[in-house]
Amino acid sequence: MTMFAIGDKEWPGISKLVEECGEALQVCGKLMGTGGEEKHWDGSNLHQRLEDELADLQAAIMFVREVNCLDSDRHDQRVAKKLARFRAWHALGLTNLLVLRDNACVVCHKQCLPDARANESICAACFEAGR
Repeated sequence: MTMFAIGDKEWPGISKLVEECGEALQVCGKLMGTGGEEKHWDGSNLHQRLEDELADLQAAIMFVREVNCLDSDRHDQRVAKKLARFRAWHALGLTNLLVLRDNACVVCHKQCLPDARANESICAACFEAGR
């Protein structure tokens, strides 16, 4: 009895989702291995391969959501929330989670630079509010 493949009754598309995740990870590993160079030793363009694999992964995600009756509104809200967090981290120019943790306000836990007037890692908004 097969499960998880496209066309199956039990969580159809999950195996394809896992496969596409792996292929996207493989290209990311190659980009990291080349130090960010787009040209791979096999002659392929890693930038284009990443575009292709991310598109394939997105299609697999959409298929799994659709055929397994997953809540698309909940999904979209989670995506928006996570994307905003990633953009905030990127805007800070921070490169690892330890630095991000060290730059979280101890009151509201948002990622921000601490207020210079406070003697703890409290963001300006919390400092001004007297928290």
